[in-house]
Amino acid sequence: MIECLVDIMCNLVVVKNRKIYKSLNLTNFMDIHKKIVKVIDYELEYVEALGYINRPVYHVRKNNIDYILKAFDYTQSWERRHIDIEKEVLEMSKDVEGITHLVKDYGVIKNEHIAILKEYAEGQEISYVTKINKDKFKKQLKNTINDLHDLGVARLDVEERNIIISPSGIAKIIDLGNCKFKRNLNKHEFNAEITTDFEDLKSIFE
Repeated sequence: MIECLVDIMCNLVVVKNRKIYKSLNLTNFMDIHKKIVKVIDYELEYVEALGYINRPVYHVRKNNIDYILKAFDYTQSWERRHIDIEKEVLEMSKDVEGITHLVKDYGVIKNEHIAILKEYAEGQEISYVTKINKDKFKKQLKNTINDLHDLGVARLDVEERNIIISPSGIAKIIDLGNCKFKRNLNKHEFNAEITTDFEDLKSIFE
């Protein structure tokens, strides 16, 4: 299965507004990713693949409820670390609003994949929202960022591509796999990461 992915990684995949435009054969693409989803959890229904083809994130459904499945390559150290970091952050932040929470930790499957199931954030990337209440969303995100900082987590990738605005007007950070932990940094380093998070937030609304 991994070999199949390697064969098609050279095909162009561009993400725009959470939709995928691809130059590869649609049937082959969907078949490969449907198989990966079923390997992780046979009860999950594949809806679509989001992100880049070498590191896809899946929109899936179970019992008519939408979720996000992150299933990365266990043989790749960076991908293992990404999932491990996000899982730990989400386990720490169960009461934090403004993120997509952990639903299930699948762990390692057949020594090929490492996977977690998360809440699905319905809506649009913030850059595609035409009528935006800047003060409202900035306040929401600032509260979320402060809550995560208080838990000892920073470098939150506060970027447009990582923020979804729901139809009801809730801003959510959807990927926390690149975070850094306070325990691994000295005071100066952690404060620098905090500063970067707020600078990134400011830049979104300029």
